[in-house]
Amino acid sequence: MKKIPAYTIVELMVVCILTTFVVIIAMQCIRLMNTQYENYEKNQASYRALGDLNSLLRRDNLGAHRVLRSAKVLTFEMDTITIQYHLNKDFIIRTPLLNTIRPDTFRMGVRTINTLFQKESITRGLVDYIDLGLFFDEMELRISLQKQYSAAELMNTQAYAR
Repeated sequence: MKKIPAYTIVELMVVCILTTFVVIIAMQCIRLMNTQYENYEKNQASYRALGDLNSLLRRDNLGAHRVLRSAKVLTFEMDTITIQYHLNKDFIIRTPLLNTIRPDTFRMGVRTINTLFQKESITRGLVDYIDLGLFFDEMELRISLQKQYSAAELMNTQAYAR
């Protein structure tokens, strides 16, 4: 009887078992990569919103003639527009005081609001330093802004007399 070269059933079973392990490991790696990518996308959206808020705050602070604080509202007064930031524990709303412009909402809360005028802590009136403690996605970040006033601006404002 002539022997035909072939694999035995045991060899085929070993190959099938090894292939199964390789496929299982590959599927776990793909699932882990998908989870990591979803977390990356979520964090990128949060950081983009933080960057947008930071740039809007800095732009409004730079263009404002006066920056006022009252309770949980920051007001940036400019030549043609006044912009208010309503600082809540769950979100921040940026509202231009014109009916034609839509308000912006940021889904991040404010834990601390520190405002100073001439190195003295104040809760109402004209401010020249703002320090916001923001939190989102279980992270806490800080945004600090400094405003320098000219002597003429200080003499012309009623808010200087606290």
